[in-house]
Amino acid sequence: MTPDAQSMGEMHGPSAQALAWLVRLHSGEATREDLAAFGAWRGSDAANEAAYRETLSTWRLLGPALAPEPVVEFAMPPGAAPIAATQLSRRRLLTGAGLALAAVVAAPLALGVSSVPAGATVLVTRKGERRREVLPDGVVLELNTNTRLVSWITNGRRELRLERGEALVSVGAERGQPLRAVADETVILADRARFLLSWYGGAEARVLCLWGLIDVRANGLAHRLVAGQAVDAANGAVLREPPAQVASVLEWRRGVLAFEGRPAGDVIAELNRYREGRVFLPAAQSDVAISGVIHLDRADAAVDHIARSLGMDVTRLPGGIAILRK
Repeated sequence: MTPDAQSMGEMHGPSAQALAWLVRLHSGEATREDLAAFGAWRGSDAANEAAYRETLSTWRLLGPALAPEPVVEFAMPPGAAPIAATQLSRRRLLTGAGLALAAVVAAPLALGVSSVPAGATVLVTRKGERRREVLPDGVVLELNTNTRLVSWITNGRRELRLERGEALVSVGAERGQPLRAVADETVILADRARFLLSWYGGAEARVLCLWGLIDVRANGLAHRLVAGQAVDAANGAVLREPPAQVASVLEWRRGVLAFEGRPAGDVIAELNRYREGRVFLPAAQSDVAISGVIHLDRADAAVDHIARSLGMDVTRLPGGIAILRK
């Protein structure tokens, strides 16, 4: 997804735009169009180039907590004259990083959103928000944090499209046609069933059947799932989930996240889905196993508990940014 000129212009100044570009270009998802647009942005204004150089210095200073991979300095666009990087103190760099990160949190890169069918209902939750909706035909939708789902009727059939996040879908009424749900390239058909559908944009969609049976098509393979079975579209395997694991993935409905012996990196990634801003953990600590319970209405306090369990300190920056360091 390439941020267009308007969406970049709406960000709070060149520093925020520069950090947004660095995040995008180091995400592993940048396209040639992104690189071309980035070059055009740098070459369009000397202030943009200066902000890029300053932000790149900040990115390097903060080190592995922000950039576990080597930092790459992207080439200047053809014909653009180099501009000397501004010399900054550590305090000013950290302050600039906080302000830029806060701006990026407040105004992220515009995401491409599919067209919405006529008469469709769009259901959205913010970070940390959960929502339950009962549709006119009896379908019950429970949306987890930071989720966007589109629902409509086509020829008497309920259609759902999960554009990001996680949704628990319950189909209990007699229906003329099975409900059809789509996430990325994964398609689910369900008549009388309950299933959990998750998709976060990068990885493949994940489907877990909780009751009844559902038909799933992913990566050209067809599967029929019964209660307790999951399909991971990335490898096409059908897995039997232990009851404890099934209960764990639904804890968000109670407003908690419980984990036992999970890698700290996985817990932080999960926490980042519910908490405004972002927590950064050095890669060297990501495989350390930790256990505990996070109350979602106090997600920020969990950062300090996790840091203590890892013997680390927390550096906080504006915009909900928290960096765990030894």
